[in-house]
Formats: sequence, structure tokens, C-alpha cells
Amino acid sequence: MKMFSMFTGIGGFDLACRNLNIEIVGACEIDDDPRRIYGRQFPGITIHRDATKINEKELPDFDILCAGFPCQAFSMAGKRRGFDDTRGTLVFDVFRIAKEKKPSYILLENVKGLLSHDQGKTFRTIITALDELGYDGEWQVINGKYWVPQSRERIFIIGHLRGKSRPKVFCKYDTIKNRNDRKVQTNKQNISATLTTKQDRYPNAGIIQVYLSNTNANMKQRIQEREQSWTLSTNRDFCINDGYRYRFFTPLEQERLMGFPDNWTKYDKDGVEMSRTKREKACGNAVIVPQVQWIIEQMIK
Repeated sequence: MKMFSMFTGIGGFDLACRNLNIEIVGACEIDDDPRRIYGRQFPGITIHRDATKINEKELPDFDILCAGFPCQAFSMAGKRRGFDDTRGTLVFDVFRIAKEKKPSYILLENVKGLLSHDQGKTFRTIITALDELGYDGEWQVINGKYWVPQSRERIFIIGHLRGKSRPKVFCKYDTIKNRNDRKVQTNKQNISATLTTKQDRYPNAGIIQVYLSNTNANMKQRIQEREQSWTLSTNRDFCINDGYRYRFFTPLEQERLMGFPDNWTKYDKDGVEMSRTKREKACGNAVIVPQVQWIIEQMIK
């Protein structure tokens, strides 16, 4: 099978597909820093810069189209301008390409705020567009905590091309939720999410507590409140207590929280070391690799 990814970032969808022996035939990412990281990890793959300028007729054929289309226009943390925000209209470039290439599967990812934006009208528009393209859809909000030690809820939308095999993917999600080995663990008071320091990325040992931080105050004053769940973002919203001090996540910890191999974001394609700030932003915008790998694996079975 072959895949093409849009709004690729540092290649979360692509790594998941590569792990499943799916050939990557191209990608698209406009931000320079993720492009540089992607170029190192996926040498030789053509990466387009601007989704709006892709000539769909010149693309190679592929079976899967993956897109984590920009979420800022729909996020609860943003202004939620939706299709009034130019970033919110980029999903239609996904549909433009799908209309021409007719891949067997489309996999979309976004924040769960997409469901409620504009009283559900935005989501209905997206599902209607898929239907008009000839795709049957299924969708579900899935928490990444069943694969990595991080509570990160995202909506996943799968489009199955009519006339092709259509396995029901999300009905299998309950079997994942019943597994206990990869869930976010909490302390005895059940008030603080936790992060593993172990390199196997499983939250079974080396537990450290995670706290909400206020980056405008000094570190001791950043512990404003504790909460049960948290999500890695592009901002320094959280700090951790590692038993000695309060500090921010290291880039290595952030990579593990997203399911990437260690030092995935450390160097660019030319071997130049990326700054900590750029690595943090790159990880915060990514998808959780083992989570999307599970979805794709169920999708193509």
C-alpha cells in the first residue's frame, strides 16, 4: 500500500505507516522547522510546501490519505473562528486531492472541539463533503492515554471509499480502553496525571507528577492547581516535579509522550541541532504515533 500525508509536521502519520510497511509517496508541510526535521527522518520523500498550491493531477497514486489539518481554528484554546479562519478552510484542499486521486481511505485528525464548533455545523459540513466525494464515514473522539502516558483527546475521521472493503475501526476501541498497561496512572489522591521516566515509554515505573503551570510567574508559583488529565501543547502549560525540583519537560520526554523514537526532533536534515523551543513546538503539534498506527492497522486489515 501507499500513503500521502498532508499537514505532516514531523511525520507522525508517516512514521506509523512506515512501521506498517506502507510506502510513503509524498507529504506536505508549510512550516520550515518541521520540514527540516521531516527531511532528516524521511530522506528522499518529496515534501510539498503549500497545500493550496499542490497540483493534484501531478501526484502519484496512493491508497491512504492522512491529514492532521490545522486545529487552531477549531480548538477550545483558540478563538474558534472555524471556516472564517483561513487555516480552517485547508481541509478542503484535502478533499480536492481526494476527489482526483480517489484513495481507498482518508484519515483525518483534529481537536475534539471540531465536533461542537458552530453548534456542530462545521463538523456536518466536513462529513457532508466526504459523503459527496463518495466516502462512507466513521468517527470517534479517542484519548491517547491508552497508548502513551498523556491524556490527549482527538477526533479521528475515517472515510472509506464506497465499493471498497469497509472494516469498522472504532468498534474495536473498547478493547483498547479495557487494557490497563498503557493508561495514564495517577497518584493515591487521584488528582495528578503522571509521566514515566522509563525509556520503554510505559507508565508502569519511574512515576513523576505533572502540574499545571503559569509561565508568567516564577517556578514555585506555577503550581496553581493540580488536575487529573493534561495534554502536551505547543506552549509550556505544564511543569513536573521529578522528586527534586519543578521543571518543564525536556524535548526527550516530549518525544516519548508522543510516541516518537528518542531524539527524533534533535537534528534537521543537514545535521544542525534544533533549538529546544523549536523541538517543543514540533512535538506539541504532532499526532501520537502508536495511536494513529493502531487506527491505520485496523483500517487496512
